[in-house]
Amino acid sequence: MFMKSRILKRYGLEAAAKILIVIGSLLVLFSWIMGAYYFESAGKIVLFIVPLIFTCVSALLLLVIRYRYTLFEKYPYLMNLP
Repeated sequence: MFMKSRILKRYGLEAAAKILIVIGSLLVLFSWIMGAYYFESAGKIVLFIVPLIFTCVSALLLLVIRYRYTLFEKYPYLMNLP
């Protein structure tokens, strides 16, 4: 009657995924550096919106990657979402 909680087999990230995470982090760092560089010349705070958005999105993706097994074990319906 009750659905038995299944424990998923945990796999580590592949080397290619780790490299892509590092490349993404470097791109976020580069966007902050470019924003700071152009802020000094243009003086517009608006230039920090894009690096802020990139940082939030990449942090969210890294959290999902880090806690993917916990999310799927607690909320199994998430596996069927597009």
